[in-house]
Amino acid sequence: MTSLLGSGDPLDPDLPAGHLPYFYNRFPHLKTLNYASPLPPGACWGYEPECAAKDRFSRPSCPGEGFVGWTRSRGEAEQLFYRQADFGHVSGLLEESQRLCPTGQASQLVCGRQLQYCLGSNFLVDFRALVPRLNTESLR
Repeated sequence: MTSLLGSGDPLDPDLPAGHLPYFYNRFPHLKTLNYASPLPPGACWGYEPECAAKDRFSRPSCPGEGFVGWTRSRGEAEQLFYRQADFGHVSGLLEESQRLCPTGQASQLVCGRQLQYCLGSNFLVDFRALVPRLNTESLR
């Protein structure tokens, strides 16, 4: 079992030791003197655009014949799993994200397709006009 780090210092992430190379390769500016191990070149989680399949944190494997009926080959089944249930899914969500506020403004709103998720900062939404409608309309 790997030990968890975490001293309360925001620069000391509370991650299993085996995850630290992936974390520090993604955020090299956060690497502290407390982490002296060399970083393996290319180690990545799998959602980064420049991440090679051989360097991913996890590599799906499909043992046995469980893929029969779902895909034509084991490799295709592993790729399907990666795209739908692994970091490939995160990569797809990042690729489809759109900035909904104009660039150059202090506010920011970035959302995925069909508003499945959004990330926003520095904006105000005024819902006061909705209060009188609550009793007469079905608002979602």
